[in-house]
Amino acid sequence: MKKIFIIALLLSFAFTAPAMAATETAEYQILTTTMGGMQGMQMPLTMELDARGTPVTGGAQEATHFIPAGMKMGNELPLLRPEQQGGGKDAGGVPGVQENWTVKIYWGSSKTVQKGQPIVISPQDMKSGKGKFAELANVGTGVRRSAPPSGWGWGKWPNKKSSIQVPKGASLKGSHRLEGNYLPQIKFDVSNHDFLPPLNVKMGGDLKSSIPLSWGSVKGAVGYFAYAMASNQAKKETIIWTSSSKPTMGIMMHEHSSKIKELVKSGIVMGPDKSACDIPAGIFAECDGAMVMASAWGEDYWVSHPPKPNNAPKNWKPDWTVNALFMSQWSGVPGMPDMPDMESIMREYGNQEENEKENEKGSSGGKKKSPGIGIPGIPGIKF
Repeated sequence: MKKIFIIALLLSFAFTAPAMAATETAEYQILTTTMGGMQGMQMPLTMELDARGTPVTGGAQEATHFIPAGMKMGNELPLLRPEQQGGGKDAGGVPGVQENWTVKIYWGSSKTVQKGQPIVISPQDMKSGKGKFAELANVGTGVRRSAPPSGWGWGKWPNKKSSIQVPKGASLKGSHRLEGNYLPQIKFDVSNHDFLPPLNVKMGGDLKSSIPLSWGSVKGAVGYFAYAMASNQAKKETIIWTSSSKPTMGIMMHEHSSKIKELVKSGIVMGPDKSACDIPAGIFAECDGAMVMASAWGEDYWVSHPPKPNNAPKNWKPDWTVNALFMSQWSGVPGMPDMPDMESIMREYGNQEENEKENEKGSSGGKKKSPGIGIPGIPGIKF
């Protein structure tokens, strides 16, 4: 089951945008995610910050984001240049997908498998990243970027100096300021944008039957997408289903709201008026378990200095830009208790960290360590 989840994440990042071109415009990107379901139990909110600016001649690259009090994370967040990872030769394809495994793709909201499904992707296509795999996977490039040109200023958060968790109830609303030796002073106010509300999904639990998914409206969402994955060890098959009306490997990463609206028009992403869909019966019947994920995207926040004129020429370049993107994600396993029930179970077993500390003390009178809560039918997966 862990393999299923890792592959799903790798697929979501398999296609990334190219590196930022050399430019005199400083760029600041904020990616926010509201987590629900299994992930949301431990980390309800996450945030990634990425600042890029002009080259620094001599000395270290330094930048700081001074944040509003509503973020509940202190007064400032340091932005550090990531350490470059040395890498070997790129093997091509998607990491984490085993050789000699076939991938079956299903799509569309339907209680039964529709005519013409599944599309079968061969191990050769998966390994090369070409053929049917490339046609299906390249839905959106995402907005995470690779490193800028050598020498250009670059800072990210979280980092080795600061990686505190975004607390529940944190808000981006308020006045922000960035300062750094590769950035101009950047000041911006956030008033009409914030972390999206949680995406709460209800689903059926029988893998042999159609699995209904339903959710409450997420305020500010411009589109929804559902995705499910499972593996058949005996047949060496990975089975993927998406809610798209067209065959696709899925879109689970941050994307600009303008791109999401295009995908809604094309039928790949469900519109903001949707609140339910169905996974066809039987596609996971021979699997031990499945992972189901859902995403919602909100409207982007974008500001520049100076403000972009209405009839800006193609070569218009501001001093700086700030772009914030908002996403809400949910993940769960069919047959697993709904979140309120799961939270009750967790309270019954007690806090896991406290139990571990008690065991370390070796106290015979302390709490007995919880063996963990297993997911029925999925050996080795515990909380």
